[in-house]
Amino acid sequence: MDVVNGKFIVIEGGDGVGKGTLVGHLKTRFSESAFVYTREPGGTEVGEKVREILLGCAMTPATEMMLHFSYRPEIFERIVLPAVRSGKHVINERHIASTYAYQIVGRECEHLLPSFLAMEHLLGEIMTPDLYIYLDLDPKVATERLKKSGKALDRFELEGEAFHRRVRAGYHKYFETHRSVIVDANRSEGPILEEVEMIVRKETGI
Repeated sequence: MDVVNGKFIVIEGGDGVGKGTLVGHLKTRFSESAFVYTREPGGTEVGEKVREILLGCAMTPATEMMLHFSYRPEIFERIVLPAVRSGKHVINERHIASTYAYQIVGRECEHLLPSFLAMEHLLGEIMTPDLYIYLDLDPKVATERLKKSGKALDRFELEGEAFHRRVRAGYHKYFETHRSVIVDANRSEGPILEEVEMIVRKETGI
């Protein structure tokens, strides 16, 4: 009997759009026996250590980009591939779209694009997301939400509005050529959670 692979779904969006809240909601709605949740940077021991470096240390955009690609084979081999091959669905918070939006467009480093595309191609030979779900929100509103949250902000969240507007534009450009659904996050929490839940149900057939 043929084994049906699970789906690899990525939740994307700029800082402050509510990705964490959304993932928390999905965890309450879908059985742990059918879904696996992970995040980037992070997900594995290696990924979490890289996360600490990325969020806490100033570095060049090229270093940022290379560090993001460095942990991805680990997360694919240890989490994503075993899960989907066993028929489970994977919900991943952030993926390659973030690297394009932040390090290429946000940092205004178009000269890094050839290297980015080469590494994206290599990873694509291992695993490509079945669907990106992008939470779209005006960066000014997102920043206000972050301030109201009262949590300590990392160095990306502390970047200025111009940077985050470039990041948003980068996401939109990336999703012109990648399978995605854009969700309006400039609404109250309830309708956003319901819409994304329905998108996941449709994609997975659950």
